[in-house]
Amino acid sequence: MNVINSIGAVVFVVLGLVGFFFPNLIAKFVGIIPCEGRGKSEIRATYGGVFLGVGASALYFQESHVFTAVGIGWALAAVGRILGILVDKEYHKLNFGGVLFEISVAILLLWR
Repeated sequence: MNVINSIGAVVFVVLGLVGFFFPNLIAKFVGIIPCEGRGKSEIRATYGGVFLGVGASALYFQESHVFTAVGIGWALAAVGRILGILVDKEYHKLNFGGVLFEISVAILLLWR
């Protein structure tokens, strides 16, 4: 079991649990406004279900290729956010913090 990789997966699981049970908190944290109940369901499904499922799968399988796939996903999330900063000119400090967070989780998951 790779402890460093597992820490990255636990971050994913914790975020998934928060998304499942506290969609309004996630919405506020990421700066989105859910429209009607549909929006909350989307947050529960994506930030909850997908995050929880992927993170828990990485923890369960404990395989380097699974950690790698999940780590690449986090790294590309950082790339997408960097693209948003540059193209959309969204220079908000939380975007820069998001890049650091996503890269940090990616490093944990990609660590060998």
